[in-house]
Amino acid sequence: MEIPGWAKTVALPIFIVVLGVTLTYLVQNLGLLAIASMWLILGLVMVGGLALMWRSRMVAEIARNRDLLRQTEALRARPKRAVEERPLAGDGRTPTPKADSLEARATALAEKAARVRAETERAQADKERVARVRLEEQKNQAEEALADTTKRLADTTRQLDEATRRLDVLQTASHDKGVILATDLTCTREQPMDVVSKRLKRNTEIEILAQGTGRFSFYLFDTQNLSRFAKEQRNWESIAGKENVAAVYRERVTIPRSDEWYFVVTPAEEGERVEVQLVVKQLEITPA
Repeated sequence: MEIPGWAKTVALPIFIVVLGVTLTYLVQNLGLLAIASMWLILGLVMVGGLALMWRSRMVAEIARNRDLLRQTEALRARPKRAVEERPLAGDGRTPTPKADSLEARATALAEKAARVRAETERAQADKERVARVRLEEQKNQAEEALADTTKRLADTTRQLDEATRRLDVLQTASHDKGVILATDLTCTREQPMDVVSKRLKRNTEIEILAQGTGRFSFYLFDTQNLSRFAKEQRNWESIAGKENVAAVYRERVTIPRSDEWYFVVTPAEEGERVEVQLVVKQLEITPA
């Protein structure tokens, strides 16, 4: 809020005079009452000046508001006169610009409604397409899961049949009095060699029957040659066996000396899983 010029002209000298008087009385050790009276007079003068300023500003604001009100009423009255002067339909006069603008707005609204309707239909079509795609994906996943389950079930059935067959063979071999060893040997990637041992006397004649689920190699070692074979040395010797057996290995062997003998199985190809059913039958002991 700007201070009027007359207020600045009057208030400044008064303030200087009062300040000078106050300082003079202070210097001369006047009492507090005189000093307070002077400042009270100064305050009344300032308050009066501010009141006059506020009153003049309010008068100006009221005058400005009256002008704005008159202008607003004039603007409100102008459209009424335009409507009264607009020609009626069929009177032969050209339409006013306002009618043209209304028709243009109606056309724009119709076009906008058509665009909105087209976008809605497109969104609905996209939604239906996504739903069909998801349904097709779920159907494919269900079919894949069913195929995987069927495959695993077939594998489990095959393994169960194989285990049952091998169990029957082992049970039959266990009832044969000549069978001295009947067991399963398994080779995997983590365990590339499987071994079972049996102590046999010299000149014992045995029959070895090994049946595998894949290609395998079979060896018969004594203690010393097993150690060489396990250390991958070249000077090992097996008294029986065969490498890269397709499915069944059968051989008769005469034990050359009394010792702990090791029946060893390895896969024909490194890393493959092979299960071998081993049955060893003692035929006779030939006298030395």
